[in-house]
Amino acid sequence: MAASSSRDLPQVSSEEGDIKVGGESSLSMDEEILIPGLSNDVAILCLVRLSRAVIPIARSVCSAWKQLLDSDEYPLLRKEAGKAEGWIYVLPEHPSGNIFKAFNPKLNKWYDLPRLPGFGDGSESLASSWEGFSCVAVEDMLFIMGGIYRYPDSRTGVVTGIMKIYHSRLNKWLEGVSMMTPRSWFAAASIGKRIYVAGGQGRTGFLSTCEFYDVEMNAWFTAPNMACVRSSCRGIAYEGRFWVLGGEFERHQHGLRPVKGSAEVYDAKSGKWVLVREMCVDIHKVPWPCTIQEGKLLTLYRDRIMSYDVDQNRWEDMGKTWASMPYGTAFESVGGCVFGIGGLAFIASRPMMSKNLSSVHSSNLSRSGLCSVTWKKCADIPGASGTILASCVLYL
Repeated sequence: MAASSSRDLPQVSSEEGDIKVGGESSLSMDEEILIPGLSNDVAILCLVRLSRAVIPIARSVCSAWKQLLDSDEYPLLRKEAGKAEGWIYVLPEHPSGNIFKAFNPKLNKWYDLPRLPGFGDGSESLASSWEGFSCVAVEDMLFIMGGIYRYPDSRTGVVTGIMKIYHSRLNKWLEGVSMMTPRSWFAAASIGKRIYVAGGQGRTGFLSTCEFYDVEMNAWFTAPNMACVRSSCRGIAYEGRFWVLGGEFERHQHGLRPVKGSAEVYDAKSGKWVLVREMCVDIHKVPWPCTIQEGKLLTLYRDRIMSYDVDQNRWEDMGKTWASMPYGTAFESVGGCVFGIGGLAFIASRPMMSKNLSSVHSSNLSRSGLCSVTWKKCADIPGASGTILASCVLYL
């Protein structure tokens, strides 16, 4: 398909104080008519079928629509009706326009998010002032937290626990509650309405600590420590548990010494961690990007897609990637397809050289035979280059 130019999502004004991250929301439409000539029950069925791209505009139609579309029940109604749309959000190393981009797989279009407050005019690379952060999604909200923040005109940075929240229904950034322990290069993942973070580099060294953020309570809570002190690890939610994959570690609290490439798995119900030895596909490298597709844990390894067999603790080859040994790329799953987005790729004829990938490719793995993955070209990321610093999928 031809490349699509980036568009700004519609900006919607809102009174101060009408946006909440946690807490309860009541949906009572008895007093105002949503659509003249229709009962409100029927009107709601119509409004939950809106294309996601027009929701910010629909909020400005009238106060009754705004009340419905801003309610916490609205995403649930869209999900129950089978109308929730997943968009992929990415942060390119060198963006053009605002730093965060959103990709609509259904329309094959890119959109610019509003400027992230506190970071200049929004067009410069975030990597120049903030690195080592983590990015996760909870339903229709994006959370970016932690990392090392470099103040203007300063060569040194400070490890921080700050959290920024992007609310996709309102198309607006909010200030979040900072983590209890400042950390960078750590693992993070969401399970339900909780965000778990673990490991990383603190202000005095590597960490084994774990904490979680409860979206409804809008607060952080401590969780048991991992067995290993890990940094540059990757987090993912798999089978209802929080997996911390690989990374660098300094010591082990027990007598055992797991080799590089081990993982630790946290079960919130039991409150316990389990060590999985030699879990990573390459025990000598920082974990490659992972995603969950139809209940399978997938990762990239060189120019292959690998699927994890949790019972055998081994990886199986599913087929080739969309480019020659891509790295620094986003790897996400939406609507039964996996997407490879941006990054860099080695040039086969010149191993020490790499080329920029601004492309997006998708594949429906369930329709591909074993080791014969086929890829479809989608719209390029407009004007972006370099690695993808963060990515996640928001559903609304």
